[in-house]
Amino acid sequence: MDAINVKIRDGQVANRPIYVVQAIERAKADGALTVALTGTPGSAVTRAADRFLLVDLEHPERSPGIRTYQASVLGMLLIALQLAEARRADSSEAVAASLRRELSGLADTMDATTKAIKERCARLAEVIAKAPVVTMVGSGPNHGTAQYGAAKLAEAAGVFAAGQDLEEWSHVERFAYPVDMPVFVIAPPGRSQQRAARLAEQASRLGRHVIAVVDGNETDLIAHADAVLPVHGAVREEFSPLLYHLFAGYTASYTAQRLERLPFQADRSSS
Repeated sequence: MDAINVKIRDGQVANRPIYVVQAIERAKADGALTVALTGTPGSAVTRAADRFLLVDLEHPERSPGIRTYQASVLGMLLIALQLAEARRADSSEAVAASLRRELSGLADTMDATTKAIKERCARLAEVIAKAPVVTMVGSGPNHGTAQYGAAKLAEAAGVFAAGQDLEEWSHVERFAYPVDMPVFVIAPPGRSQQRAARLAEQASRLGRHVIAVVDGNETDLIAHADAVLPVHGAVREEFSPLLYHLFAGYTASYTAQRLERLPFQADRSSS
């Protein structure tokens, strides 16, 4: 994935690791074993936690948490595989090895997806830049993807965005104005895809600008979308966040460029 370079002035970004350390210390005080997942060796987080897993990145760029997010998701998936392998003594080693190979094979799929969506995200930025608010919806593993995507728009472009679960959006946010609000529907193959298609139909009837983040062959949801960000290649639902978050960085970057804004409001006067 191409680097999205940004300029951040000193003091503009909150020192969030302080709060992470406080959370670790509180958990330890309550008797929990704490494990930190971090890309910063020797940080305060690694010193505070009982254990830590380092997901260090080569040649890091200054960006609003894009490559670090990918590394963190991959690290958590590998932890999950290791836990499953340790708890099962039968054929789990062979199964885990197969799943790790499956994860490694997603690298080419990620490249194909970024090539397919990059220019679409650039065009979509014109719509997002004009919107006062944006919502992103997803379920299961991609509820987190929706929250991540909303965070990138807020951090990088200063656009108010919210990530929500599919069912909760249907019960709550669908009643909000403006009626033409952009709604990203993140729907990989899996248990929630059928519900996502119905939600896209519902959102379209309400006048929303529906953006489908979906396998390019998924016709039911695409039929109700104003724009499609196609994800290439097959992936199991558990691993899908590695592919289905890729649109977020590009969309946020192009929207920030169109609005002439720097990430974290770094273009604002310090006074």
